[in-house]
Amino acid sequence: MRNASRKKQFAWSISALKSYEDCPRRYAMVKVYKTFKEDFGTAADYGKYVHKALELYVKNGKALPLDIQHLQQYAVPFREMKKVKGVDVLTEQQLTLNTDYELTGWFDSDAWVRSIADIIITGDKAVLFVDWKGLPLHTPLPTPSGWSTMGDIRVGDTVFDGNGRTTVVIGKSVVKHLPNYELEFDDATTIACDSEHLWTTKEASAVLVTDLQVGDYIPVAYPLVLPHCILPVPPYTLGYWIGNGSKCAGKITSATWDIAEIADHITSDGYELGGWGKVRSNCLSPTIYGLSPLLRKAGVLNNKHIPAQYLRASYAQRVALVQGLMDSDGNANPHRKQAVFTTVKKHLAYEVNELLLSLGMRSTVSKINTSGFGKKLVAYYVQFRPKVFNPFRLLRKADQILLDEWGPGRSGFRRITSITKQAVQPSQCIAVASDAHTFLCGRQFCVTHNTNGKIGDDNFIQLRLLAAMFSIAQPKYEEFHMEYRWLKHKGASTNLSLTKSEVAETWPELLPRVEIMATAVKEENYPARPSGLCKNYCPVKSCAHCGI
Repeated sequence: MRNASRKKQFAWSISALKSYEDCPRRYAMVKVYKTFKEDFGTAADYGKYVHKALELYVKNGKALPLDIQHLQQYAVPFREMKKVKGVDVLTEQQLTLNTDYELTGWFDSDAWVRSIADIIITGDKAVLFVDWKGLPLHTPLPTPSGWSTMGDIRVGDTVFDGNGRTTVVIGKSVVKHLPNYELEFDDATTIACDSEHLWTTKEASAVLVTDLQVGDYIPVAYPLVLPHCILPVPPYTLGYWIGNGSKCAGKITSATWDIAEIADHITSDGYELGGWGKVRSNCLSPTIYGLSPLLRKAGVLNNKHIPAQYLRASYAQRVALVQGLMDSDGNANPHRKQAVFTTVKKHLAYEVNELLLSLGMRSTVSKINTSGFGKKLVAYYVQFRPKVFNPFRLLRKADQILLDEWGPGRSGFRRITSITKQAVQPSQCIAVASDAHTFLCGRQFCVTHNTNGKIGDDNFIQLRLLAAMFSIAQPKYEEFHMEYRWLKHKGASTNLSLTKSEVAETWPELLPRVEIMATAVKEENYPARPSGLCKNYCPVKSCAHCGI
């Protein structure tokens, strides 16, 4: 490591401390020696733009630019507080202390710790710190009632753990702005997470995303465990009708050599078949009496799809639905040890894919250009290796599925094929009550780990430090309230209130970490912290780990 021509007084902030702890060498080259520049992308630039505009509105009433004017409603209460007697509203306030815990200037030579607040509101004995958080979180989360997102999920809501069982959300972190990483798996699944996120590997180890390697395996979720539902149409009959039924009537079509067997299964669902019209020389098209009004009730008449309630029905009901779909539009591929559902309807392919994922399958969707009936078509193949249950009832198809002989193969895991750094994005994580410490995320039901941090005041470390510094600068205050305000999540907020003595506990929590960083700076000792992602995102292409 080269020697600096002029050493400066060691100074730190929360962002600098986290940057150092992530990788000391990168911190040195980017922050200390400024040899390289880290590009945080357009998201960070947009965040600065929004923060500045809100500051000017609260400070002097300047209207927001047109493209973010919808955010002004969330700043109005702070603007109005300026009119209250005895209340002071400060924006973009910088606080700096020296090693004697005395106030000093941001750029003064004795600056030791720095922090900045979006808004500080002071009263008589209490003070409120507000930090704007800029963007919603769109990672999909499967729930018993359908889909939610990481941004919308709340403490007390129910999600699924990696074992497929329902579990209650018992905590949720604040929104963080961190480097994001996209994981791609060998089944084309992709999922994004932030740099602090944990994953549970095949070996059941909790691994930080920055410590994951290409080639690591992440387990596939177990089948979702859900109660029996009252459904308008029995699932096998609905599945067969979706594949081989008339879109506008309760009629199906089947090859003559299959019709007797199919009729038996539909009859066992409680229906009577009649009107056995012949479509072609080898196809029959019977009517299922009483089915049409039930299809209309299910919302599928003239609108073929899998209703949401069927995707969250019981295990047995979902298996029956798969068998109806596969008996109609599915086939076995013994050579590849797979079963394949084929459709020209894109939405249906992804609904079937979700259905299979909910049953613990590792299914994929492929788009194929093909032709049929004299037309060029785009077909969608949903492919999976069956395990535990046979996806067919129709014997000529079911006999080609050899569950015991084929075994699970790689169907129980996804292998990471690439890990790529993305721009800084807002992110959150949740904690769940499950003993498995996992929950499912993404449209592919990826098994991921609980938040690795404490839910609660630890996630307010930036504002806690600010409060600790402010309590020194303004010792008269006894109550400290902290608030993260999420601008594009309908102005929702996460809050924490601490007493003066509780705020003071921030120092012994942070100082041991700061001392390690200060020693490294003093000795100019900045070891690399290889993460397996260095080649993808780190601007410092000179570590032995990178091989450059």
